[in-house]
Amino acid sequence: MSNIKKHLLITADTHFAAPLLNNLRNLPVQPIHLPLESFTVRNDDYFGRQFHSAISQISFISYENLRNSFFFLKWCDINGFRDHLSQFIHLCIDHTTAEFLESENIPAILPRPCAKPIDLLEFILKISKEGIVLSPGTKNRKQELPGLLQELELPFIEYDVCEEENISSDTVGSYQKIISEKKPDIILFHSKSSLNRTEAAFPELMSDYVIKIAANAGTAQKLISKGYQPDEIANGTWSSVTDQLEKQI
Repeated sequence: MSNIKKHLLITADTHFAAPLLNNLRNLPVQPIHLPLESFTVRNDDYFGRQFHSAISQISFISYENLRNSFFFLKWCDINGFRDHLSQFIHLCIDHTTAEFLESENIPAILPRPCAKPIDLLEFILKISKEGIVLSPGTKNRKQELPGLLQELELPFIEYDVCEEENISSDTVGSYQKIISEKKPDIILFHSKSSLNRTEAAFPELMSDYVIKIAANAGTAQKLISKGYQPDEIANGTWSSVTDQLEKQI
């Protein structure tokens, strides 16, 4: 591992990237965090009525990332449901989300460090097969736990508490100025769509000399299909992304 700090470009939104940024604190790398995606809360009257009618039947609320927990609490504040949250068991898959929930006075259960959705399912099955599992999500972003619950025919409610909004051209312009001053040595592609966004915003970065890290196999295939060779491929978790980054710094 080199003592010289390499510049690492991360384009994931702030709430989603938080666990990774936390992991990088003790590594010799200088993150350049320029989110090319942004999200806003969704406020759907139908879900409000559904949530209200199902309150007595909900046992668990699961959060697959910090973004979903942040916007779910924001939705609860808008709709006056915050006081009801103490009656549910709150489950999450990473320490950063657990810390956020605790900071909001919501006891959170992390089944194990660097957990996966299957770990949440196993925990739920150990506690009770009764009651509804609520899974706040993001529009057009697939979650794993609802699919696992559906396979076992367990009751759940999935609602997209936030949705993506466009990044302004002024923001992209300010990012391009930063990139011209700090040339990234490494680019993290956290999703297939992040490749498209990075190409559009920073086309000059997609050269052979820049180290390319794919967060998962699907993103790696997208890179290869566009003629780029990923230098490292993680397995879809932030801990594995950190492990792959360590190989390059």
